[in-house]
Amino acid sequence: MFYNLKSLLPKSIKRAGIAEQIKDKQVISFFEQVKKEVLGAELAGRVRPMYFKNKILYVASLSSAAIEKLESGQAEIVGKINKKFGPEAIKKIKYIT
Repeated sequence: MFYNLKSLLPKSIKRAGIAEQIKDKQVISFFEQVKKEVLGAELAGRVRPMYFKNKILYVASLSSAAIEKLESGQAEIVGKINKKFGPEAIKKIKYIT
């Protein structure tokens, strides 16, 4: 008997208790895409997502220009992430310098 993998995978993920961890990784991956749109290619290369915990995305950068641009575009980034992953998926971005 054959089963549709698309239907089995989400059930297996929930059963294994790793659904939240997978979502966290997806948020970080999507941030990588969105930061390029908001910051531009040059500044985006100077910003690295470190981890995602309690609906807060922690990013690191040694570039003050990148952090300033990220701060000004934070609402746009958070909005895009929440649009993709649901409301309140992410509350804010914190900066590690």
